[in-house]
Amino acid sequence: MSDKSNLTYRLFEHVFGENREMLERLAYFYVGSREDAEDIVSQSFLNLWEKREDILEDRILPYLFTTVKNACLDYRRKESVHKQTHEQLQRQERSMMEIYTSTIESRDPVALFTDEILSIYKETLLALPPQEREVWLRNRIDGLTYKEIATALGITYKRVDKNMQKVMKKLKAALSEYLSLILLLTSMGLQL
Repeated sequence: MSDKSNLTYRLFEHVFGENREMLERLAYFYVGSREDAEDIVSQSFLNLWEKREDILEDRILPYLFTTVKNACLDYRRKESVHKQTHEQLQRQERSMMEIYTSTIESRDPVALFTDEILSIYKETLLALPPQEREVWLRNRIDGLTYKEIATALGITYKRVDKNMQKVMKKLKAALSEYLSLILLLTSMGLQL
């Protein structure tokens, strides 16, 4: 190390030792957090060290004060934006929860799920092969027996039974998330 860099390093150590606590108190006054104030001051000293060749000895303290003050102001701006964003998100979340709550309060609990269950039921029926759908609808909607369906469609009784089993299996899979709810509601005497 040359004499000049030794002197610079010793001067830096002296300035750091003499002014660190005072600058941390100043930063704390601006930011309100000891940890953040310490980080800001440490970064300011690091900036000073990196620019040590460009700063005259009598400008070191003004440079540090300005650097710390500007870093604190930047910190406050960022925190303000962060806080505003956080508050905006909280307001939106509260608003959505109020809408959701009022929707739940205004509707019959059975009705909340009935629409969704019916939608899944219809989608599943539309996705069925035509013969399976026809067998299901004739039994469940028209009230025909398996034998009547077999005669009307010109298929065997066994084919009608097999189609009904396939449809029930597909509906059970499509509505699996709701089966517990359906059982609970029907056990409570509520009609879907």
